[in-house]
Amino acid sequence: VLLDQLLPAAASTVQATPAVLAFSTFLRKTYDALIQKTPHTPHPILLNAIQAFFLWHQMFYAYSRVSLPRLQKAFQAWQLCTHLDIPLEASEFTQTPMTHHFQQAAMRFQAQLHQHHALAEPQLLSYLMQFPFPLAYKRIIFKCFDELSPQQHQFRRYFETQEIEVIDQEISAFPAFSKAPQCHLVVAEETFDENQA
Repeated sequence: VLLDQLLPAAASTVQATPAVLAFSTFLRKTYDALIQKTPHTPHPILLNAIQAFFLWHQMFYAYSRVSLPRLQKAFQAWQLCTHLDIPLEASEFTQTPMTHHFQQAAMRFQAQLHQHHALAEPQLLSYLMQFPFPLAYKRIIFKCFDELSPQQHQFRRYFETQEIEVIDQEISAFPAFSKAPQCHLVVAEETFDENQA
């Protein structure tokens, strides 16, 4: 009641704080909103990175005894291919026995995900773009340290089709420090080449 009396009497307007989210958190929040808006659609189970790696590990262990570091590297390669929209059917994967083995494993993994009606986080962006955007945002600002991935560019175009304003802003390194009067910004440069070690 006190707040209801205070707000009309205040001289300045109150502006809502924008939602500032990491990209992966934004995707999960969007997925949760999609599930809420379409409860009768059988959406896949979203696996986090640990759950997806466990499935990857289980699948590999059933076919061959591969060391854990090699499994992790192969899983990271699959994640990167997914983020960069590199199709597993690409002919480049058949050029060497190792890349062909990776291609076969990645395709088996995706078949396993499909069989379990599950989705790994790198696949979430592509899945979300199959539906109308579930959140009531009118403007989205991408603040990035580097360029957007091909998947993120696709998502940006998707927003435009949903009539959501998209603004790209590059983040300068440590902007708060560079504006502070008593702080000095020192950029660390590596003069020693790690390949020389």
